[in-house]
Amino acid sequence: MKTKIKKTNSYLFDKIYFYFFLLLPFIYSDKIIDPVLIPRQLYLTVFICILGVIILFKISKKELIPDFSFLKLTLPLLLFVFLLINGLSFIKMTSIADGFYVLSKYTIEVLFFVLSTYLIIQNKLTINGLLKSIGFFCIISISIALYQAVTLDFSASFRYNIYQITSTYANKNLFSSLLFLTFPFVIGGILISKKWKIASIVILCFI
Repeated sequence: MKTKIKKTNSYLFDKIYFYFFLLLPFIYSDKIIDPVLIPRQLYLTVFICILGVIILFKISKKELIPDFSFLKLTLPLLLFVFLLINGLSFIKMTSIADGFYVLSKYTIEVLFFVLSTYLIIQNKLTINGLLKSIGFFCIISISIALYQAVTLDFSASFRYNIYQITSTYANKNLFSSLLFLTFPFVIGGILISKKWKIASIVILCFI
């Protein structure tokens, strides 16, 4: 017998992801050794917990189908094998603390992939909504970097100044890596609408 699914707010998860990416550039703390990666890993962990609770609630209300059969596909299986290999590496680990940090980071990233894929398959998270969220994330990150660029001490050397443009990513290499990782998503934004096509091209130029 087929489970009857109740109607729900189709854009709920689009909004949740939008605010997640909107706030992401501001998650930063200069009071710890790693001002970027650890705070944002904690932020992602909290987000995954909240997202998981909402999904479970929606499943209990029969607004979502508990179908995770896509986990049998090649990519999810490879990700789980990757996690297993990292777990087995504890046998030769010289620093247990670093090992737990790396494994927890990979685990939460895989969970983010699994939940996001599930919502996309269930048609509760739209591709366009995800592309727009990442687009706004890029706009905020680049805007902060542009502000840093125009407020530089131009009497200082270029070598010194170039290291000051980091947005909220602690160093320029992490910032540039992040921008290049968003590149395919920004290109995808060109296909959303005419306005987003213009916005995406402008973002690409700044990247």
